[in-house]
This record gives sequence, structure tokens and C-alpha cells, in this order.
Amino acid sequence: METGTVGFICTATAHPARSSASGTGLTVHEGKWAFCPGDGSAGHTWSAVDGVSLDELTRAATSAARVSGPAKD
Repeated sequence: METGTVGFICTATAHPARSSASGTGLTVHEGKWAFCPGDGSAGHTWSAVDGVSLDELTRAATSAARVSGPAKD
């Protein structure tokens, strides 16, 4: 398994970004790290990304959540 970068991001509309996620949002998909900004446990729509760092994805998700308002549980 690859380490250090994320190979997939979840783009499911049911998993909006949270401003303060309860977990890391990380899982494994097809042997690579995968990130869900809403930290959902199922129903993912995975899109490949070109080796983005978790820090970059977390910052982007947090910024998006602040702009769009609080996530609904």
C-alpha cells in the first residue's frame, strides 16, 4: 500500500465537508489511501487524485465547510 499521499477523494454529495471532523476521513480504496471530507462510512463516490497530501485535503475540506456552513448530521 502507498503511504504519504492520498489517491482518491470522495465526491458523494451526501458527504459534505465538516468544519471539525470527528475522525481523519481516511480509509483504503483499491490499495491506496482515500479521503472522505465528511468522514462518511459508506456510500462513497471515489474520484482519483494525483497523490495529494492529507494536509492539503484537510485544509481544503475545512475551508469549504466554513464557506458553506455547518454540516448536518
